Amino acid sequence: MRAYRWVGTAVVLTGLIGAGTVASSPVSEPTVPASYLDLVVPGAGPSARPGDGRLPTAGPSARQVSTPGATGRGVTTTGPVAPVAPVPTTRARSLREPLRPRPATPVPSRTRTMGALNELRSDFNGDGWPDLAVAELRRVVDGMQSGAVHVLPGVAQGGFTTVGSQYFDHTTPGMPGDAGSPDPHREINDFGYTLASGDFDHDGFADLAIGGVHDRIRVLYGGRSGLTTTDARMIRLADVAPAADVPGEGVAGENQFGMALTVGDFDGDGTDDLVVGAPRAGSPWVGGVALLRGTPDGLDPTAAQYVPGNAPGLPVSPETDGFGRVLAAADFDSDGRDDLAVGFDRDRIGDASFAGSVVVLPGTADGLGITGARTFHQDTEGMPDVAEYGDSFGFALAAGDLTGDGYADLVVNAQTEGRRDAPTRGSSLTVLRGSFDGLTVEGVQYWTQQSPGVPGSDDPAAFFGTELAFGDFDRDGRGDLAVGSPQETVGGVAGAGAITIFRGSSQGLTVTGLRRLDRTAPGMPAGVHRPWAYLGEELHTVRRPDGTAGLVVGVGSAWVGDLQRAGVVLVVPSTPATADLPGGVTTEGLRAFSGADLPTGPEAFSDFASEVG
Repeated sequence: MRAYRWVGTAVVLTGLIGAGTVASSPVSEPTVPASYLDLVVPGAGPSARPGDGRLPTAGPSARQVSTPGATGRGVTTTGPVAPVAPVPTTRARSLREPLRPRPATPVPSRTRTMGALNELRSDFNGDGWPDLAVAELRRVVDGMQSGAVHVLPGVAQGGFTTVGSQYFDHTTPGMPGDAGSPDPHREINDFGYTLASGDFDHDGFADLAIGGVHDRIRVLYGGRSGLTTTDARMIRLADVAPAADVPGEGVAGENQFGMALTVGDFDGDGTDDLVVGAPRAGSPWVGGVALLRGTPDGLDPTAAQYVPGNAPGLPVSPETDGFGRVLAAADFDSDGRDDLAVGFDRDRIGDASFAGSVVVLPGTADGLGITGARTFHQDTEGMPDVAEYGDSFGFALAAGDLTGDGYADLVVNAQTEGRRDAPTRGSSLTVLRGSFDGLTVEGVQYWTQQSPGVPGSDDPAAFFGTELAFGDFDRDGRGDLAVGSPQETVGGVAGAGAITIFRGSSQGLTVTGLRRLDRTAPGMPAGVHRPWAYLGEELHTVRRPDGTAGLVVGVGSAWVGDLQRAGVVLVVPSTPATADLPGGVTTEGLRAFSGADLPTGPEAFSDFASEVG
């Protein structure tokens, strides 16, 4: 039975029936982490993940490891059985479809998988149901917390199952990489740092790109048996742009190629392409993005396009730093080609260092266009706020069609909005509308947790909007937006986190019918109830066969039994709107998966579901 508690115009789900699969037992709670602000303000210490501004870990440091169990490398399972070696499969090929013509009228925007947001396009085995790739970033492999990726097959009604699951790490037979490398640190906390799926070889099976911070991506191709290491390849920045691969630059002397990924069809040929961010490439750390075009043979680095952050004609400040850390792809002008938005949250605007901007590169028949590129920041004429030191405008991005007009819109997070002059201010969201001419400030929206109808306090430690995901949760033809506040205090529980779901409307985001998920929602597994679970740190959506989107929530810091930060992934269903009910996300039927449901088993401090793709 469903019951609602009204908060202004927000619907808070409090009476939905569900059952979590993760139990908890009384153990000591993790220690309070350092302020997240310290991770992004100049002069602060390193973040929990090298070179990233994501949330800090709680409790013991990442150097603590548990005893590794069975790894089940490269396994496809049929239940809780002992792992066996994988059987290579050959990728099926099909004739390419003809070039998609440029539409004469606006067409619905295609929402794409991106570094920390958007709709999963991940049918790896071609059965018509999207599958789910789940990273376990700090899983111990060969004595190192080098990470692993699990794949849960999709089933009817948009759900997932552990039956037939797959497991990959850097030692899986056939996996390209540095096994036995004299520089083993390159594998630590790397495999599965970022995930992105798309059909890169146009054969009808989705493929998976696995990125990291140590200058590499690995691409696994799909087939009737799911993902396989047959034809898998590893791509480094030197394969794409040797001149940008400057030895000794970047964190730990690396360019961080692979730290951000997004998928789109940027040249309009009907085949998915992959854009890879390298925010510490070049000298001094200018950063850049690489477009790897999809072909019948998969991604081809020899035909890649590389755009450095200081490319001639690119409308950015000369003090470029970290270009390519945040990426989003969508068709903002509805011309049949996806465009690339680059969140440049460290950009200097006037005298305001680290104020941030967003650079939009249009898609063209030749790839990404520099001519026609545009920059938006908070000093852009018509914007509702001003650029200030440390705003970090562009820290997170989400792209999708909020209004149903056929043009994709862009939501931009300013992670530390005005924090230097007003330390108690929270984060903000700015909505830029798509149009025939691309993104525009006409009709721009500005949201914080102080906005009327938005639940929660405007707490600077909550980090409202630092994780975003689009999906049509009520199937009304307009995109809705899931907004994570991963460090929000809920019911006196610090760092519990929360998710706010805005509905789309003809004017953009609206609080009418707004909903909120947090630790108090029925069906939430016990491991999410603890402090510093960071609910809302990882969000994606998955489209069901009826067109309704379901929400996928990675909670890498959740407990599993007595195991701290073993992690869970939540699959939150949704219902279409009807004449009697508004529809949208519901915890009725919520499913929770953890390592305890997989042959490899759970592992403390492994951060299962730290990334989903």
